[in-house]
Amino acid sequence: MLMLASELPFEILTLIATHLSQKDKLCCMSVCRAWNVPFRDALWDTVDINRKERLEAICNLSTVQQNIYQTQGNRVQALRLKRRIETTDHQLCILQRFFQQIKRLNIELNALTVKDFGRMSDWSLWRSLTDLKMYIPRLDDGRRKKDLVDILSCLPRLVRLDISEHSRFSAHRYTWDTLESIHAHLPRLKYLQLSLPFDPIPANDIKHIKSITPATNISTVRLLGHNVNLGWLYYFAVKYPNVHTLESRLLQREASWTRDIPDNETLRLLSSFQRPFPHLKAVTITQEATPGLQLDLFLEILQRFFGHLKSINYNLHTTGGSSLDNDHPQSISDNPILLSSSALEKLVLQVGPISTTPQLRSPLRLGVNSRLVELDLNFFDTSIHLDSVLNDCVSLKRMKLRSGVITLTDHLADRPSSSSSSSSSALLFAHGLESVELCRAKVDPKVFNYLSFRCRFLNEMILNDVSIPALISKETGSFCLDMSYTHFKNLKLHGVEFYAVDGSNWNEEHPDIDQNIYILTIDRTHSSPIYPHQLDIDRHEPSDNYSSNYDNNNQYQNHLPVQKRLWFHHCWGNTKDDLKKEVWVLGYAEAQFAEKYFELFSPEKKYIRRTAEEAAFHSQLVEKRFWKDDLLRGHITLRCGYVGKYSIDSTPFDHDGYITKSGVYLFLSLCLYILSIFRDIIYYQYIQP
Repeated sequence: MLMLASELPFEILTLIATHLSQKDKLCCMSVCRAWNVPFRDALWDTVDINRKERLEAICNLSTVQQNIYQTQGNRVQALRLKRRIETTDHQLCILQRFFQQIKRLNIELNALTVKDFGRMSDWSLWRSLTDLKMYIPRLDDGRRKKDLVDILSCLPRLVRLDISEHSRFSAHRYTWDTLESIHAHLPRLKYLQLSLPFDPIPANDIKHIKSITPATNISTVRLLGHNVNLGWLYYFAVKYPNVHTLESRLLQREASWTRDIPDNETLRLLSSFQRPFPHLKAVTITQEATPGLQLDLFLEILQRFFGHLKSINYNLHTTGGSSLDNDHPQSISDNPILLSSSALEKLVLQVGPISTTPQLRSPLRLGVNSRLVELDLNFFDTSIHLDSVLNDCVSLKRMKLRSGVITLTDHLADRPSSSSSSSSSALLFAHGLESVELCRAKVDPKVFNYLSFRCRFLNEMILNDVSIPALISKETGSFCLDMSYTHFKNLKLHGVEFYAVDGSNWNEEHPDIDQNIYILTIDRTHSSPIYPHQLDIDRHEPSDNYSSNYDNNNQYQNHLPVQKRLWFHHCWGNTKDDLKKEVWVLGYAEAQFAEKYFELFSPEKKYIRRTAEEAAFHSQLVEKRFWKDDLLRGHITLRCGYVGKYSIDSTPFDHDGYITKSGVYLFLSLCLYILSIFRDIIYYQYIQP
């Protein structure tokens, strides 16, 4: 049975109207009487005032235009005052009278003037507001808190509140009492975001916080512009028992970090808190602190309060000034807090910058996290042992590491032979890691061999601004990063720098730009990927010790035939006026020349260091046409099980899209075969009698 247009339900017409332009809404209003009201309401749902001319036209009481807003203003549900329209308090008062039924109000930066703010406006006319997003004008320090609380006291129906302050560099700062005043006037509030500067809560105030009234409706809290401390941590736990998303970010540097150690009674109060944040799912904290006892106490309470969470984003900026805790230096260097959890699934952890002096080492390290699936770890100028991370995070699937040095623990980095004592061996469990990203670090080349050998499910690798030392062979002039067990779905190399070193103690050597290596080959041993379900791997069973198992397997892997090899060269483009870095694939003739060169390589051809003057001149890349000059430096080979499409310095490549030596031979053989067939046909049809 067909339904007439006039019989469509009001709700359906309202939904349709949300997808139409203003012009189409006007047309629909005249279709029939039943359509007039829903499309008229939709036409007036939102008023955007984005220009001063439009603001003046609406507020000019001497024009006929104002009658439209007087008669239809109660239909408006959302009002937006755009940036820099500088609404005066008189104009704001007119808007409040015209649009008394609005539910959503958005006042952007510099949308309100400062000089007469609060003289005429009547915020009680907007008591129907449920959603307020507002930039507070740059008021005098003495007025800010009072004016903010006075405005919010007129809006008891607010469910969502987002307040930002124009000037964050004022000496005036808000306190936890300000939050108490806000919650006292807004009992229905569920979402709270404040970009305001807050003072730290003194340790002495923690005892008073115990008796405050919880805001049980709050589910999301974001305080942007405040430096969390023990007092704030306790306040959040008491005030917001039902919060599921908590964010605290420091948006500007703190002027100073004052010592404020809680007394024993306060510490007992903190440690005895039962089930803090029972509904919290994710927390984000950006903090600035000085390493010492005060920070150690905070980290211990932080881990206790958030140990049950599934997602943590913690960014700690450490500062100097260790004199605050000269009586407790061991808390800084010898006993870092281990961040461990049996529930955590996603972790973003950044610690630094760390002073290079021994007493200011990182106060926080990664511990055992058995359920962790996604990890973003940044320890700035310290070292990260990749094998320790894998051992501590057995469920890890995606890993991003940023550090000064990324390496293996000593007994793996040295990799003794199979005849070594058992004390230097380690049981190696297969790991299910699928994606790894290494950024802004010096990376031990053994890391790549280790990853490929242990993580057979690895299919994505991103290297971004990393340097890799290479011990170039005197016999072959090459160095191999062997990842033969890895079949890549995604491979990205951006800003990767290879440089030659003279010895195995690469970590103590400073990169010498004169020893940079600009020729890279990418090999693959399979023509198609082998997916994890095709691999006979039991990730729960330990393999033999890493050293002997790695050596024995590599002897086999290194003799696997290379299915396809491409040669790449980093250079300046062939332009005289504007030199631009680029990477290109050597063609068939160039690749043949390079292969022949390294087949006949001898120690006498090894690249010789230039003098300082020569190095300063020759340290840059060569132009593309002089690519043969870089053969003297040697080349790097990245060998993998399979790789298809990948990118080097943002240039995309398709490994299957280039004809190599074997491909040329195959093509020529096919042509000869086809020619022989045609020869036989011609012979039997035209020549044979």
